[in-house]
Amino acid sequence: MNAYHSYDYIINSKKSMGKVYKSSISALVIAFTLGMASLVIAATSVDLGTADDFAILAGSTVTNTGSSVITGDLGLSPGTSVTGFPPGTLDGTEHVADTTADQAKTDLVTAYNDAAGQTPVSTVPTELGGTTKTAGIYDSTSGTFGITGTLTLDAAGDPNAVFIFQTASTLITAGASEVVLTNGAQACNVFWQVGSSATLGTDSTFKGNILALTSATLTNGASVEGSVLARNGAVTLDTNTVTKATCAAPTELTVTKTVVNTGDGTMTVSDFSLFIDGDSVTSGDSNWVIIGEHTVSETSDSDYTSVIGGDCAADGTVTVALGESLTCTITNTYIVPAADITPELTVNKVVINDNGGTKVISDFSLFIDGDSVTSGNTNSVTIGEHTVSETSDSGYTSVIGGDCAADGTITLALGDVKTCTITNDDVVLVSDTGGTNSDTGGTTTTTPKLPSTGLSSSENNIPWNIIVPAGIFAILTLFHLARRKQTS
Repeated sequence: MNAYHSYDYIINSKKSMGKVYKSSISALVIAFTLGMASLVIAATSVDLGTADDFAILAGSTVTNTGSSVITGDLGLSPGTSVTGFPPGTLDGTEHVADTTADQAKTDLVTAYNDAAGQTPVSTVPTELGGTTKTAGIYDSTSGTFGITGTLTLDAAGDPNAVFIFQTASTLITAGASEVVLTNGAQACNVFWQVGSSATLGTDSTFKGNILALTSATLTNGASVEGSVLARNGAVTLDTNTVTKATCAAPTELTVTKTVVNTGDGTMTVSDFSLFIDGDSVTSGDSNWVIIGEHTVSETSDSDYTSVIGGDCAADGTVTVALGESLTCTITNTYIVPAADITPELTVNKVVINDNGGTKVISDFSLFIDGDSVTSGNTNSVTIGEHTVSETSDSGYTSVIGGDCAADGTITLALGDVKTCTITNDDVVLVSDTGGTNSDTGGTTTTTPKLPSTGLSSSENNIPWNIIVPAGIFAILTLFHLARRKQTS
């Protein structure tokens, strides 16, 4: 009984001028068999060349029965007989004994030899059904492979994991058998090098590219995600579905660093080391990673805050799915020492002219502790108490507020940033005659006083019931004296 433990990690860096692979650690599979360990290096991808465009490629004939659906090109070389389309349908281009088909056949030979020659190989039983295989190169003692039931291909989170199965003769799958891809495995990275012929059973579900030396036969209802390529013989179809495999976009993770230098901060992006799962990466570069959870981190600096964001959680974790391209950000901001944070005080002047006043802000002089300041400007001051004031104007009220007390005082601590306001509002004027000037649409109304009697205000308050009779008496007395003078 074999227990497989897969240790996979791939980080590749892609820069603007093409793809630069900074590090590529091939998947390692450690197989423990009866306590004996053997090391198997994962396969490298097989380059199909121009044959990669073909869902079906054969040497002698292509024959179809029923309503097969082919997605991808169909090619034949050097043979010239393609039959059964229709009723079969082709979503692609048919190339029969032309230069395109010839080149594809040449590339198929190269790919076949590459797949057949890769080492080292892990030898496993002929029957693959009911087993799970991780990335690697496999053959069997008998030189054949069969699938009854389900074969699971587990990429262990690596979407670039390659599986190569080498047979000296045949590949035969049973009816309703199935190849299942899991944990990021892709049909485009599965290769079946068959030394003679491949036969897929009725209603079977197959994944990967068949590279057969002789022929390939798909019985009724069999489906393939991948390509069916026969070097020398025929490809025979019967109501099948064949879809050329396409690899998903690379799974990528980018870490972008931003450094904010306030105060005396001097560090740059290159002064911080960045990591994905402990492996060093460069800010702004795209890194190919396995699917699943990863952790983004950096070397910290006590003089800077560190905030992780973007597609990452605050703790730097991020889960990447097949084909995703995510970006995490790390922002470092210089921490200004407390001793460097001088208190700041601003004085804002507001002038209100709603009673005919004409003064503006510049007509009032403003002061902090007697030193002239300008309205709206920020002033650096010392720690402790300060007094805000102004030159007053009798035609305006003055109200101090904001962060200041009503008397203009304010106490500032280290790092405080405060604002005081002084509001001046014009007042209603009193006339020189003692009356009140009131604005009634342009007319000035004056309330007159009584003539001065020479008496104090309290003495002027003589009751009219005394003044009137006394006046009448005085008039009568004068009239009487005038009559007497006339008769004498």
